[in-house]
Amino acid sequence: MSLQFELKSAFSVKISWDSFDDSDAYTVQWTQSSVQKETTISTSAIPLVNLEPDTSYGVRVTSASSNTVLSDGFQTWSLEDPHLENLYASVQLEDGTYDATQFDKSVHDVFLMYFNDIVQNGDTIYASVILKGAPKNIETRAVIEGSTTDVVGDQNLFLPFSKDSGSAQIGTLSNSVPIDDAEATGVSDVAVAQDLDGDVELLYTPESDTFTIGNNVYGVGDKFNLFGKMVTVADGSIVLVFEDTVAKVYPFNTSTASNVLGTLGSQFAKTFTCSVINVVGSKTTGVSGNTYSSSWVYDTETDTIAEATRIVHTIDEDSANGTISIGVRHTDANSNTFIEPVVACASGSTTISAQDDSDNTVSTTIDPTGISFDTDDACIYFGAAQKFRIIFRDGTPSTLAIESYDADTGTYMTRSEFSDAT
Repeated sequence: MSLQFELKSAFSVKISWDSFDDSDAYTVQWTQSSVQKETTISTSAIPLVNLEPDTSYGVRVTSASSNTVLSDGFQTWSLEDPHLENLYASVQLEDGTYDATQFDKSVHDVFLMYFNDIVQNGDTIYASVILKGAPKNIETRAVIEGSTTDVVGDQNLFLPFSKDSGSAQIGTLSNSVPIDDAEATGVSDVAVAQDLDGDVELLYTPESDTFTIGNNVYGVGDKFNLFGKMVTVADGSIVLVFEDTVAKVYPFNTSTASNVLGTLGSQFAKTFTCSVINVVGSKTTGVSGNTYSSSWVYDTETDTIAEATRIVHTIDEDSANGTISIGVRHTDANSNTFIEPVVACASGSTTISAQDDSDNTVSTTIDPTGISFDTDDACIYFGAAQKFRIIFRDGTPSTLAIESYDADTGTYMTRSEFSDAT
């Protein structure tokens, strides 16, 4: 019984051995960049990636059930003959997809440089990207340079563009799903440059790490509309992330909206099932408009009905921006009943509100600048039992304190404090 070293490249190898027991666990040890590394797995094979080219490695595998030890060594290929097709094959999963999230930055850059040589168009690749400021692992579909790739649904696209390529690169995207004329007119950017029912060509410039569609230039972090969907250019190789968040066009003649507001009567049904709901409200030019939907609960014993929740959708005077507010039923100390907004969202902020013991509304807002509170005594608590908190106190001077809960006294004790005193 011995170790087998397969799919060897300049940066990787796949190690396998005969299984001792189907339920066995194995500890795999190897030295990488003078650092002893170790991992425990439940299968009798493992890929090692991010290795150094033309370097000798020793590997030790220990069975948890029998303490049997297998050890052997191998040498990676040189950069002159890197066998990068083996690097790609070594991260193939059982379902035929590929896990490129294992690559560190240097290996990822090499992978991008030779992307068109080792990847098949349409391969499913899991990639690590920075999206909206946060690292994410997402599923993508590979696009090979010179190919025409059909955009299907919300599939994310892994483009073959590398800053180290030294020359311009081209990728072509197509859309097999027809887009209604009304919807196409609501799609900016690409609608001007290309026929949305035809092909869209992406021309990549490595010097600027950007690509061009028609007359528009896009880079990491940019957003644009393509084939009726919002696309974000994610960092970590150029990956197009598709989201069905583009504002839709009302799918019927405007006369139907007029009838909804005017002549059509009310309809009642016990159960109503559909795939799309369109709620229509009214506005006039220069004035904001809104629609709302309410949920009601009927008390069969008292023959009364109460509004439990309400969702209000608002569009501004110019029909440029929308907001949504979610409200819940609240009865105050004086038995007055309100629908209190608890969540209000705009494209640039989200506000979460709650009622205190005196029925005052206290709100927290999250926007691109951070998190803010509309009171001078709000806290941020840590731990399920709220054992620590950070609290601001307005005054002369104002202070910011880190406090811990004292179970003996039932109060918070100041552990560290800062003030705005000069």
